[in-house]
Amino acid sequence: MFIYNYRAFDLYHKPVVSLAILGDENPSWRPNFYEYRLEKSWTKLEFSMVKLLDYKWE
Repeated sequence: MFIYNYRAFDLYHKPVVSLAILGDENPSWRPNFYEYRLEKSWTKLEFSMVKLLDYKWE
């Protein structure tokens, strides 16, 4: 998610909206951020998320 976000921003020089569509079967797994730290440096990307399990399908 982080790589797609920064590459789109780098290519178009415009703000990017990131959305994760989760198709897994685990109802409790709901990631909405990516982060990494190294010493005193920290990068965090928060993104919107939808879970297909939350929708009723006909």
